[in-house]
Amino acid sequence: MTLATWEAIARRQAWYVIILEQKLAEWPKERTDACTDLEKLRYVLALARRVERHEQLMIRHLSKGVGSLAGDGKQH
Repeated sequence: MTLATWEAIARRQAWYVIILEQKLAEWPKERTDACTDLEKLRYVLALARRVERHEQLMIRHLSKGVGSLAGDGKQH
């Protein structure tokens, strides 16, 4: 994976996290599980799942990249 690809993935992850934080900030004094706007709650929960999946994908790619670097015996 190229550096540009990693940068694109990292930017996407940061965007997901920022949007999730913004949506959660819409309920500053209300617990998320007590939200009465079900559409908003569904959106935030779906976004949280997307952030988690994307983060797991980043971890898997990083693990493969580090493994390939360690496996080829070369320093990059």
